Amino acid sequence: MAHYDAFGHSLIYVSKAAFLRERLGPQVAPPLVLSLVRQLTVATREDRIPEFRAYTEALGQWRLNSSRLEPHPDAWHQLGVNQALAATVAHSHARAEAIYTSLLLTNAENLLNFDIRRQDTVHVSVSGDVGWLDFTHGITFANAVRKLCAKFPDLWPQGLLQLSCFAGRNASFTDASAMAAGGRLINDTDIGLDELLELVLNHGQAEYIVSVHWLKVVLAAREALRQLDVDGANRLVSAVNRFIRSPLRRRQVKRTAYQAIEFVAKE
Repeated sequence: MAHYDAFGHSLIYVSKAAFLRERLGPQVAPPLVLSLVRQLTVATREDRIPEFRAYTEALGQWRLNSSRLEPHPDAWHQLGVNQALAATVAHSHARAEAIYTSLLLTNAENLLNFDIRRQDTVHVSVSGDVGWLDFTHGITFANAVRKLCAKFPDLWPQGLLQLSCFAGRNASFTDASAMAAGGRLINDTDIGLDELLELVLNHGQAEYIVSVHWLKVVLAAREALRQLDVDGANRLVSAVNRFIRSPLRRRQVKRTAYQAIEFVAKE
């Protein structure tokens, strides 16, 4: 039940803690570091999650191939976790930054095409509990990967493979017609982000977890635009726009009851 308590969060928290220390001064370091160490100690490792069990093998295969072709985001289109990991390994001789950009856009495409109807589905397994906030992690985790690997390039394989895991997991919960039904493509990213930041600053959300996700995904997108061409930037901002402007269901009473009954029945 605790599988996703640290779903991409550990690296994000490391990145944010360093930023806070720079902005607020060394006096905030002790509580930040103590909280961070506690989180890292008790967190579930993503490579131990059953869905991501192929990660360790993929890491061992890094750069065993000879191709140096730089990938297109379509290389990961609609791939599950194992296939996404294999696709990343297949491109592992390409520039890490090029693989990163393609995986970022793949995660943005997933966010843009999240099948929002899943929010109202009752008969869902615990592993199928996927919502908007899960999809945003592909963007915010990518932001943390880029920052960390710029300082420690040896960590690119781990970061890129975990991005592949997130892309593969979320791909099965998308619908290509979902964006057409509930979203729109942004053609002016500056205006689009300005509007989204205004919404964040006057969010009206009752739960901090929602308002914080709004804030961090918009800021992550703003930073990511520097690495993207016009089409990629439009897709990313469109994805964030759809997330923020769509309904977000936070209570699943019938689903919780169904899952509890199913869990007890297994005993």
